[in-house]
Amino acid sequence: MNKEIRGIISKISLIRKQANMFMRKELDNNGFFDVETAHGTIFEILLTSPPPITMKTFVEKTGRAKSTISGVIDTLEARGYVERKPIPGDRRQVGVAATEKARILESRFGGMADKLLDTVYRDFSSEERVELCSLLNRALENLKKANTEKTSNPPASEGKAN
Repeated sequence: MNKEIRGIISKISLIRKQANMFMRKELDNNGFFDVETAHGTIFEILLTSPPPITMKTFVEKTGRAKSTISGVIDTLEARGYVERKPIPGDRRQVGVAATEKARILESRFGGMADKLLDTVYRDFSSEERVELCSLLNRALENLKKANTEKTSNPPASEGKAN
C-alpha cells in the first residue's frame, strides 16, 4: 500500500487539528473566549433539540461517556451557557437548556461554521464535496463495524490459570 494511502488517519487528525485552530480563531474574533472548540457538538445538540435535554440524549448523540458529558455541562453551566431544568414527568432526572448567552453564540455560530466549511471546500466541485463526504462516511462505518464485532481469538491471558 502506498505511503499516501497509509497516512489517511494521520491526515484526518491533522485536518481536525487545523479545523479546531480555525474555529478557535473565529470564536476569539467573535468574543467567545470562554467556549472550547471541543464543546461544538454539545452546543449543536443544545441549540437544535427541544429543552430540557437529558444527559442520556447527549451521550447517545455524541458517543462520549456520561462522566465526560457531565463535566462539559458543569463547565458550560459555570460559564452561563446552560441551566439545569427538571424533566417533566420524571422528578429523578434533570435536563439541560440553553441560556440567552448560548442563544447569542447560536446567532453567530452559523456564520463561523459556514466560514470553516467554505475554507475546507475551497476549490472543490460540488461533486467532489459529495464524494469526499460519502467516502469518509464509508470509512467511519467500516471502523464502527470492526469495533463492534467480537474477536474470534480470545486474548492470550484468557483461559490460563493464575
